[in-house]
Amino acid sequence: MKRDEYLKNLKEIMELWNSYYLLECKSITTNLKIQFKRALKAIGLQFPTEDPLDILKESIKRYAKVFHSGKYWYDYPYSLYEFLHSGNTQDKGYWMFIKGDTDRFLVKDEKFSPYYSLFKPLTTTYKFIFDRDNNTYFGFPIPDIENYTYKMNDVEWRYKNQKHDLGLLSDIEFVIAGIFYHRNRDDDAIPKLRKWMKYWFNLISELGLRHGKRIGT
Repeated sequence: MKRDEYLKNLKEIMELWNSYYLLECKSITTNLKIQFKRALKAIGLQFPTEDPLDILKESIKRYAKVFHSGKYWYDYPYSLYEFLHSGNTQDKGYWMFIKGDTDRFLVKDEKFSPYYSLFKPLTTTYKFIFDRDNNTYFGFPIPDIENYTYKMNDVEWRYKNQKHDLGLLSDIEFVIAGIFYHRNRDDDAIPKLRKWMKYWFNLISELGLRHGKRIGT
């Protein structure tokens, strides 16, 4: 493959990667070019009768599906470089998502799936659960979500002891988003979700709001 064709194909891969709202790849570096060439070569050797570029594209699509869905336990945030590099050196990255069924990444009993299907925050606006451009998760800033536990005790105390209002609803939604964000690193995530979503539904009812209809719409 000629140099110009490699570069054209890599640009295509970068655009595909960014279109799935994964960690943004902003430029094509020398190291990225090297890993891309190695990946195509390795895939071509493994699947000599197929187009390695198409296989790599499908691998990215599968990874994006797994990464963004609450049905799957695998949520490691690869950069494009790391996705290629770890595939070339550790049999991780793209190799994990070539061929095979993504069902192997499903959370056992899909235990989080019902909660994801129910949780539609009313106090935030968002196009994607994980929004790369705005660095938000369910509409909340990720730096805050990463340290969400600092709010939990205060919000629960307010729920049990103070007047219920939209500010409290927003804070409860923030806590629930935090639980989802850390779901695979917290053994108590399901009990927490049950409790906090009960608070959430009760508050929506008390405030005369409608589940699934964002405030102001």
